[in-house]
Amino acid sequence: MQEMIEQIVMEIVSGVGELDPVRREMFLIWLESHTSQVRCAGDDGYADCLAEKLSTWLGAMSVAGVLWEYRLVIGEIEWWSELEQAAIERIGGVQA
Repeated sequence: MQEMIEQIVMEIVSGVGELDPVRREMFLIWLESHTSQVRCAGDDGYADCLAEKLSTWLGAMSVAGVLWEYRLVIGEIEWWSELEQAAIERIGGVQA
């Protein structure tokens, strides 16, 4: 199970890393609202923080729970990556 969690964490961190800084910050805000156990700022050190917190959070779940959260989190990353810029500006009140 630990190996599966490590692979999932690596995929999530990689996906978050592909988001531009504004989308990354918005995703991290969403993630924190989804689970207060994963709280990381979107600055340069986010990847290590995210990997550590995700490993701990997912490690406390059943296999079914890990897989459910994996699909949800990856789906959210994809949603943020595909969201049109105008919508980002409306949601966050920012221009990226």
